Amino acid sequence: MSAKKAKRRAAAWIFCGAADPSTWDHVPPKNLFNKPSPGNLIKVPSCSDCNVGASKDDEYLRLMMTLREDVSETPLAREPADSAMRALRRPEFRGLLSLLVSITEEMDVRTPAGIFLGRRGVYKPDLSRLYRVIARTVRGLFYDERRYPLPQSYGVKTYLLPEEWDIKHQDTDVSRTAVEFATALQRQSAPRIIGRREVLCWWQSTAEDPNVSA
Repeated sequence: MSAKKAKRRAAAWIFCGAADPSTWDHVPPKNLFNKPSPGNLIKVPSCSDCNVGASKDDEYLRLMMTLREDVSETPLAREPADSAMRALRRPEFRGLLSLLVSITEEMDVRTPAGIFLGRRGVYKPDLSRLYRVIARTVRGLFYDERRYPLPQSYGVKTYLLPEEWDIKHQDTDVSRTAVEFATALQRQSAPRIIGRREVLCWWQSTAEDPNVSA
């Protein structure tokens, strides 16, 4: 058995448990990275249904991230942002364009001190779609780190930090713990760089159970 076939067979349970993954999937999604594609992107085995089926959520994630005001002027985000805007002009993405229009509105914007900054367009993303992409990415990164899939009996919990952005998990003990742990992890270790710093990843597992990690 070739090394490639052995790797695919060992990774059969990464996403859906397909017995014979036939494609390779990028984690994080390839559309977040500038071209030409960096040589350090991560690919993991996937069945074609999971790979193709996730493409719309991947596109949604890129659009929601690159529209953020605190991201739009970041140099590494300009190319993915331009690509996301071009995609909205394609016939197959008319549904995504209509969805974006439906979740966008104009609101008064103020600083934390209450200073009025004017009215701006704001949008409210569907966090569940973002979480699906991140959960798949976490399972892929776990496999890349451990060289075996995260058992299907283990779930993936996702939190959008800082805490106040995540209405679903806001003001819960678990959410506060996640914020504290993430902050401590970033202070204690250097990140893994994926791409040209488009994505930074901090990772740590517990001593009690190697399958429990953040």
